Amino acid sequence: MSKSITIRAADSAQAMDEVARRLGPDALILSSSRKDGQFEIVAMIEGERDTADADKPALADRLKKALKASPFAVSQGTAPVEEKEAAAPVQKPADVAANSPVGMTSSATFEALLKRRLEEDGVAAELSPDAAAVKAITERAAAKKAASAAERLEKAKDEAAQKSAAKYSAKAGVKPAPKAAEEVAPKTTAQHSKAAVQPRLSGVVAAEATKAKPVSAAPVPDDGLEYAPRVVGLGGFDIPTPVLPQNVVSALCEDLRHFDRSGHLIGLTQAIVSSLLPERATDPLGVSRFFVAGPDMRQKALVAMRVAIRKLDAGEAKPSFYVMGQEARADAAFLASKAELLGLNVMLVDEKVGRLLPEPGEGAQIVILPDNPEIARGYADEFIAEGGDGLFVLPSVFSRDLAANMLTPWAGCDVQIFMAANAYAPVSAPLLACLLQFNKQVAWTSDGEDVLDNLTQADEVIVSDWMRAWVRDQMEAEPVTPAEAAFAAKAAEMHGSAALPVQ
Repeated sequence: MSKSITIRAADSAQAMDEVARRLGPDALILSSSRKDGQFEIVAMIEGERDTADADKPALADRLKKALKASPFAVSQGTAPVEEKEAAAPVQKPADVAANSPVGMTSSATFEALLKRRLEEDGVAAELSPDAAAVKAITERAAAKKAASAAERLEKAKDEAAQKSAAKYSAKAGVKPAPKAAEEVAPKTTAQHSKAAVQPRLSGVVAAEATKAKPVSAAPVPDDGLEYAPRVVGLGGFDIPTPVLPQNVVSALCEDLRHFDRSGHLIGLTQAIVSSLLPERATDPLGVSRFFVAGPDMRQKALVAMRVAIRKLDAGEAKPSFYVMGQEARADAAFLASKAELLGLNVMLVDEKVGRLLPEPGEGAQIVILPDNPEIARGYADEFIAEGGDGLFVLPSVFSRDLAANMLTPWAGCDVQIFMAANAYAPVSAPLLACLLQFNKQVAWTSDGEDVLDNLTQADEVIVSDWMRAWVRDQMEAEPVTPAEAAFAAKAAEMHGSAALPVQ
């Protein structure tokens, strides 16, 4: 025989708890609705419960307690429960929900029912990984706090004893005896807890824990060179800065002073500039397929935008961007956000899925090669054989070792360098030495990440400024020679009363 009931409560959770208590977890929900601000559920169960008679006294006891707690129990004395219910005035739905056993929070929730079922089946409810981590952290914090309190108490006692002993010795005129060797103290509870297995943290907790870890200094290369004191910066890393030999510093200072006076390079600076600058720089104008290679996809995307603007300013048709490699989807999206301002298209090329590079059309193709140097070198050789050309983008923040690793696969390729300079990381002497080692020449440069008016062809002035940054302190510290003073005086006479500043 089936049994159906109607439950009303302030919310659905209380109503479902009462259904579970009255009919059990096998009850069927026939309907649910909201009436007069209350949640109403109609439920049923097939057959009578064996414990139905046992539930009735418990329900009657709860009704008696609820009626005794109501304001009408005092005025009505000890009248029977049935008479009290008949004499009670009509209450509002909210009062009924508050005073009725349905509106009360029942301990027989689904969570408690599940826990009882697990205990009956002999299944132990283990803690989740998050709960275990929180429990471990709480236990370690409590142990550390207790150990710290005990250590502070012992330390205070020792300090008080030392002060009293020193005071007594001062009065008696006795010199204090030297301290004996400190014994190895046993590990405290907090130290044992540190040696225990730490739970894996993530999110904000991991970020806060990382802040406390000290940053390890970069090792000084074992290459026989002398290194200056470490410079702290660029993300908190200690950067070992190589020191140029004194004869090289003196030669650079003398050559740069001569260049400032006459405008002509001599000696070491002339040798570096002549080896670093090409006779003819790679020009993207007129090239139907122009590739951009390098290890930094963001810098490659910025260079591609500058090349496209140069082509548009020269009157060429609108070019199209092609990003090679499936792993470059995010970089293609970054390039698309920039290219949208110019009305240019960006397409992703992935030969693994059959998305091939089309034949060049009316507009030029600006192809961004993958970061992998071996794969990029293969595409570059193919494009050069078909009449294309390109540049290798090298950020100025790279060290000599990192640049050497990136340039090794390009050793036999006649590709020129685009130096992406940065105001916070000027081009260093080891980086230029690496370019000379691989016989690479710098064709174009940029300063920062601006897109407009940030494509400059490298010349002797730019390269001399790079070298000037290496010996700036020495040039400012060295006194002006008599020849330089005479030259400045003669120049002042030629240009009137305004004297030229001595470099």
